[in-house]
Amino acid sequence: MLDVGRAVGQEARALHNGFVHQGNRGEPHDNGVGITMYAPNMNLVRDPRWGRAQEVYSEDPALSSYLTYMFVHGAQVGNESSPHYMQAAACCKHYAAYDLESVPTTRYHFSAKVDSRNMWETYMPVFLGCVKYAQGAHVMCSYNAINGVPTCGDEKLLDGILRDQWKWPGFVVSDYDAWAQIYNTHAYCPNMTCAAATGLNAGMDQEGGGTGAINQLQAAIAAGMTTEDAVATAFKRLFRVRLQLGMHDPPAMVEWNHITNDSIIEGGAHIALARDAARKAMTLYKNAHNALPLSTDIKKLALIGPSAVQTSLLLGNYAVPPDHGIPSIMDGIRSALGEDPSNFTGKCGPLEQNVDYFVQGEGGLSSPNPQDCCRQCGLDPSCQYFTWYAGTCYKKTSDAGRQTSEGRVSAKCLSHDTGGQKVKYAGGCKDVGCDDDSGFDDAVQVAAGAEAIVVVLGLDQGQESEGHDRSVIELPGHQTDLVARLRTAYAATPIVVVLVHGGTLALGSVVDDASAIVDAWYPGMEGGMAVGDVLFGKVNPGGRAPVTSYLKTSDLPEMGETNLYPSASSPGITYRYFNGSVQYPFGHGLSYTTFKYSDLKLSAQSVKACDTVTLTVSVANTGVMDGDEVVQVYVKQHNASVPVPNIRLADFARVTIAKGQSAQVQLQIVPRAHCVVPSSDDIYTDGSTVEAGAVTVFVGGGQPKYNDGAVLSASFAVTSSQTVASCPEPTTFY
Repeated sequence: MLDVGRAVGQEARALHNGFVHQGNRGEPHDNGVGITMYAPNMNLVRDPRWGRAQEVYSEDPALSSYLTYMFVHGAQVGNESSPHYMQAAACCKHYAAYDLESVPTTRYHFSAKVDSRNMWETYMPVFLGCVKYAQGAHVMCSYNAINGVPTCGDEKLLDGILRDQWKWPGFVVSDYDAWAQIYNTHAYCPNMTCAAATGLNAGMDQEGGGTGAINQLQAAIAAGMTTEDAVATAFKRLFRVRLQLGMHDPPAMVEWNHITNDSIIEGGAHIALARDAARKAMTLYKNAHNALPLSTDIKKLALIGPSAVQTSLLLGNYAVPPDHGIPSIMDGIRSALGEDPSNFTGKCGPLEQNVDYFVQGEGGLSSPNPQDCCRQCGLDPSCQYFTWYAGTCYKKTSDAGRQTSEGRVSAKCLSHDTGGQKVKYAGGCKDVGCDDDSGFDDAVQVAAGAEAIVVVLGLDQGQESEGHDRSVIELPGHQTDLVARLRTAYAATPIVVVLVHGGTLALGSVVDDASAIVDAWYPGMEGGMAVGDVLFGKVNPGGRAPVTSYLKTSDLPEMGETNLYPSASSPGITYRYFNGSVQYPFGHGLSYTTFKYSDLKLSAQSVKACDTVTLTVSVANTGVMDGDEVVQVYVKQHNASVPVPNIRLADFARVTIAKGQSAQVQLQIVPRAHCVVPSSDDIYTDGSTVEAGAVTVFVGGGQPKYNDGAVLSASFAVTSSQTVASCPEPTTFY
């Protein structure tokens, strides 16, 4: 994550330098010419139906806090050889308790009901790494309100926590038009003048999006609702970051100014990093009878599912396709088998501008350009024509509905590609929504005689996106039925399911019908190649689930329930509080090798409240392949005086261990990892307290509940009680 942050910061600086060298210093319509990034998105996946789950890191505040710390440190500090200037300015967003788009109401109207325990056990700790420890340059307040107060107008939330409690010096920007929403949607103020003053007085410094609020600041000052000094304070905070970026010093003084577009963006090092990051994220959920890795000597492989040949789908949202193109999962598989993925033999007729073969209600596939759409059509025997428009490819069985339509591009498919010598493809479903089973027979026919069947399932931006939550977590349409049909037809053939998605999925019968399941998430610009690397054993998967996969939608609380604890109306949510059975737990992930833990030692069996406990454990690779193990440390309190999580992650380490070798791994448990939060009417003051009592420690490759016999345990006693805020700052926050 540190390397990814560095690369993103480098590319942001390179883009900025490129614009500056062209004489463009930031016209308003060129969003992004500056180097204040709107990343990382660090909210929690409280509910898997959230449309922006794809953008964030996990459901656990400690894990997300650590990962965002590394990203921000990398983006801002870069290679650490320029101590006087930031490489780029990261943004800690969205502050706070923001985790829904459209259900049960829009984010612009939603008010999260948050008590002190949820506030300081979940919603605030996730921001510690980015804000307090990595010193992210700016914080973005969110669209929602908390307990009736819009976050962008909440002085106790902005000035109170960020600046007074955490001593953070950066500036606060509103999510686009969220400052104005203090009046427009939340009706917290009677007019925009009041909203302008309320935001500024709360600690706002910059209006993101429009200028509806700041345009009223002069009127607010004249009305005595705010002051010129408050405006000056905001101005100083903004300019402080500009100075840190070196924007007002001679260019030669700022090391980052030598970075140029052509030397960094889409360079070989960053393309390789994208592939490596995707490989490391691949998570193996199931591998019955060692179905994976597949042999490169395979004579025929059936590849099923429209997502297998899509490209921009792999990026998720908020991503622009790279100039060099995006390899699909089919490309990655063909490459792993030694075939040239660029050898596409299908042909399309001349592109017809402003022509549409219109079919009412027809769904499409993500596609960056008409040439890619031609490729997708050429791989589907049922596709005779296609229409491309605004990043979407619509495949057609005939030219019926031909009409003139501005901006559309259409063509006829003159010949189809068979998919290569070894790989044979069928869509099975027309699109990701898979509304009917009309393509199942073709999929079954293509799979005849295959030594293995790879089926790509999941979601796309039509199911989940900013502004749109899912209502269910089950696989869309007939995706589950497609796998069942293939299993019925070929009972003895290994079926490997690859998942492409953001929010987690209830897989139903796929769990039993599939021989192996690999979660690729939205793997990014080199994700297609990474899938091929993992399926054929070029890389041993080492990803671990950062979220819980639930069995069915009815296991979840109502979407707007922001209390994570179980209650009369809720079974709880996330691994820390949910008491039901799950499909795959947080922290789960298999490997092509095996690991064994031994010799767990704690630095002390008795500690004071503010002490950090260090532990060591030996991890041996007892299998036949080099691999990565993610050593996970969980803690549990048995006799806390107030409600606490069932269990919680305290630390982790990803280690690469060669086959037959062992590694000594050192981890630690900081006081905050086992604190409790007493109930209080004041949600803005951190009452987190380390309480005297016994703490059980579990160390292994996953949660103890799901890894019986493979997880070691020990315990230590805390002999005193003390608030976390009164403890000395630990050398590491996590």
